Amino acid sequence: MIRVIALALFLTACLTDVATAQEMTGATAEVAKKEVITWENTKVQMFLAGNTAAADWLAGALCDGVAYTGADGILRGKAQFLAELRSGGRTVQTMKHHDFEVHVYGVGNIPRTAIVTFIGEEVVELNGKTNRWHDRATDVLIKDRNTWRVAAHQVTLIPVSEPQK
Repeated sequence: MIRVIALALFLTACLTDVATAQEMTGATAEVAKKEVITWENTKVQMFLAGNTAAADWLAGALCDGVAYTGADGILRGKAQFLAELRSGGRTVQTMKHHDFEVHVYGVGNIPRTAIVTFIGEEVVELNGKTNRWHDRATDVLIKDRNTWRVAAHQVTLIPVSEPQK
């Protein structure tokens, strides 16, 4: 009996190591990276299409427990963020994202998580005040039934340097 238990524990430990997520490389990772960049570009297009389009799209694109920290430093949940969009409390006037860097993690050859960073240039009206933001953002996406969804979003403002004289 002790041998059976020891063997079971050994096999469990071995299989746990096999199932550990690793950063992916190769063709599957490249496909996933393209999917994530397409997802990010679609997000920008939805924001530029207006609050209703953005809120409707994000309702399915954000995880229910998303941690969404904007450039203002406020942590919002999904319901709060969508309500802010639908009420007009947040309106995107311009938005451009570039310099994407994507890392894909998975088990075997199956992508499960992607971390994407990018530079953002936005003009956003937030609670009646117009903000011009130059920032670096990070999205953590999970693959949920073949659909990428955001589990966490974080924005850090990048100070604008004084022009050189």
